[in-house]
Amino acid sequence: MAAGEVSLSQARVVIRSVTDLPDDLDPGLGAAAETLMVGHCAVFDPMTLALIGRRLAECIDPEGTQARDEKKHLEREQTAHAKRGLTISPDKDGPGRYLRGYLDREGGAIIAAALDGLSAPIPDTAAGDPDRRSPAQRRHDALVELGRRQLQSGQLPSTGGIKPRIIITIPHSSLQNGTGAGRLNDGHPISPSLSAYLGCDAEILPCFLDQKGAVIDLGRARRLFTGPSRTALEVRDRGCAWPGCDRPLSLCEAHHILGWIHGGRTDQNNGVLLCGYHHRDIEHRDW
Repeated sequence: MAAGEVSLSQARVVIRSVTDLPDDLDPGLGAAAETLMVGHCAVFDPMTLALIGRRLAECIDPEGTQARDEKKHLEREQTAHAKRGLTISPDKDGPGRYLRGYLDREGGAIIAAALDGLSAPIPDTAAGDPDRRSPAQRRHDALVELGRRQLQSGQLPSTGGIKPRIIITIPHSSLQNGTGAGRLNDGHPISPSLSAYLGCDAEILPCFLDQKGAVIDLGRARRLFTGPSRTALEVRDRGCAWPGCDRPLSLCEAHHILGWIHGGRTDQNNGVLLCGYHHRDIEHRDW
């Protein structure tokens, strides 16, 4: 190091590689290993040096190296598992929420693998442009898609005898006229356009209230585009119908071309399959 032939990072790798060798190793063999590692510093960067040091330890003490590795990795994994956590908190200045968390090794691998395929870019060929979303936005949409698919599967455990669901309450006039606001079950307001988007392929439950908010008449829930009506769209569209989009049927939602709240029928001529990204996008611009 004094002569400038070895960097600090390289020296640290050499020291770590030599000290990882067993304590009862022949001193001459340890000195030879150190000399070999120092000699490699003239050619290899610290990352490659670490691989050489690892290979050196495996050759000198294979069983001991495996035992030390197992203990080291187990301790790190246990530490990461103890640190695991996830919080969802509201944004005090906006309608969104903050998601913060730390994943252990297993959880990180599972989530990364699940998001990988769903977060691939989708060409926006209708506008002649590539996917406008950033990588972080694509991962966000992929995580939401995972949650949507799990909710639709009906396999989540019930709470109080009721399956998990998103509940939106919005006046009929607001949904028709696009004014006012709907409310989620936690009291947070949402726009009529978002209410219409979420209601495209959902249960619609008419509920009539008096001036004090008491329920005076509760209609029957109606699920849209299920059974034969959904099958007809799947046979025709074969996936997301947005030009150039290759999202399969499993990632698609049924969209009313003329909104159901405006009298649009639930049939093949008034329906189209769209992936979540293009379904939301189409609510804000014409196609």
